[in-house]
Amino acid sequence: MTMSIELSRHDTYTVSPSEDDEDKSAPEPILVKNELLEHSEIDQINCGSFRNDEKPINTLQSIYLKNHVSMQKKIFFVGTLASYSILGESLRICLGRIFGSECIQDTTPWLHSLVTKYNLCVTSNGSSNGGALFFDLPANMLGCFVMGMLQPCQDLHRSENPSGLVFLPDDHWFHEWKGTHFALRAGFCSSLTSFASWNSQMVTMLFGVGITKETGITSQFVASLFGYVLGLEISVASYALGIWVAVWLHRCSNPEIRREDDETENKNLSAPFLNETLPDFEKRFLGGRLDDECYDWAVYNYPCLEHLERWRQSTDHVRAGHRENLLRPVLNRIEKTLLVDDQSVNDDELLVAGAMGWDIDSLGRWNVEKKVVEPNIRSYPWVEAKKSKSLFAKRLLAALPFVTCFTIMYVFVLLDLTHASESAYRAMWLSAISAPMGAFLRCGLSRFNGTLPGKWKWFPLGTFLANMSGSAISITALTLSLNLTQSQNPWFSLVLSAIKTGFAGSLSTVATLVAEGHKLQTVLFPYHIKGLSYMTFSLCSACLISSFIFRILI
Repeated sequence: MTMSIELSRHDTYTVSPSEDDEDKSAPEPILVKNELLEHSEIDQINCGSFRNDEKPINTLQSIYLKNHVSMQKKIFFVGTLASYSILGESLRICLGRIFGSECIQDTTPWLHSLVTKYNLCVTSNGSSNGGALFFDLPANMLGCFVMGMLQPCQDLHRSENPSGLVFLPDDHWFHEWKGTHFALRAGFCSSLTSFASWNSQMVTMLFGVGITKETGITSQFVASLFGYVLGLEISVASYALGIWVAVWLHRCSNPEIRREDDETENKNLSAPFLNETLPDFEKRFLGGRLDDECYDWAVYNYPCLEHLERWRQSTDHVRAGHRENLLRPVLNRIEKTLLVDDQSVNDDELLVAGAMGWDIDSLGRWNVEKKVVEPNIRSYPWVEAKKSKSLFAKRLLAALPFVTCFTIMYVFVLLDLTHASESAYRAMWLSAISAPMGAFLRCGLSRFNGTLPGKWKWFPLGTFLANMSGSAISITALTLSLNLTQSQNPWFSLVLSAIKTGFAGSLSTVATLVAEGHKLQTVLFPYHIKGLSYMTFSLCSACLISSFIFRILI
């Protein structure tokens, strides 16, 4: 069968599939041998599936291997999330001690001498004036900054790797490690930042209670108010800065994409408008960004390309240039609905398409027929061969959080045994042990995000419940520790400290709060203030709940 395709470049391509080509369209199944198990287990765990040419034909063996890899994935994910939560919580404690805690209490002599020598005192615990800069402010700044850098490409309107990380090169293998991405965000960044500890310090300042009940400090209402405002503003600014740095690294590591972006920004009227929400191939084809070699490749690999070409020809007048065009948002929504969301176009958009003569039927046929051939396409010719495929590098990166976490725990326990008179190290490893439990509970509560009915569906209920629960647990543990007497068991005080700093600190999160608020605020802005309302409501609710508990227990 011979197929002729007329393209807008006035070139006629005739494709005559040979017997070899027909064989390629249906790849032969490969028997399961030892080489399937010799592929990187880390790749299978992070990518979540076997490659197409490695599907076993033995049903029982297929089920066994699928369950085996699925169990590996779960174990690896749980271990990675726990490790990153311990790393984030430990770093939060260290930053709090370096920039404030050791200036007030000499709990670790060597660190106290280092802090006083270089005058690193920046924050305060509220037992004296200056508590608006609370202990966990540096950790919240760093966690929100890293969270901004780790945002997926789709959230920043980059379609090259929708679920990948923005700051990486487009062809980097780390884009496929979705489980590790989630562990970095939900484990490291969310445990590094603490909503509960921040709120607890503001409440104690509000009622005039510092690190002990005998401080005699009056209420620091103004300082507490400033602490809430500054904490939110600095966290949001740090998150935005992280996004900016990620975009800058994206431009540096992807020069071809940077050239296309610059062309769009300079409003080159000879270049068609690029719909950045589309998959990479459709974006380049409809935007006229394929050279002759890539055109030949596309015609050979996509027998159904004629449908996409008809759609392009019928919409070229809307896509041409960068002048303001009222029809372009409708065109972009139609393309995104069919090609990205894989859903049906609504009636209003169908009426517009029919009135303007857009061949939407061809776009629908393209979306259906391309799914048959795309699984056999390994890579695009404009994407360079992937680098850094070293199995050693992948395994090293996968093992890094586990090794670092074990080392930190070993150092904390060793210092505790060698400095038995100093309880600071004991509090550190106790807090580190309790951190994963808070992170797991927070991830479980995140399932409730978007479950409210009606117009409140946008509200992140799961994160809100995690922050409120963490704040209540934190202020309860803090109040009980303030009521302790010298004659009581010192282990009770250490356990309360671990619950407050480790469990409640990791259960609550500032990084996720800011990320969700930022995403809500950037959708249809400035027609609503959902992001600001969500973050403000969270702070006010936590303050009221914690104040109520504090007044009852103090």
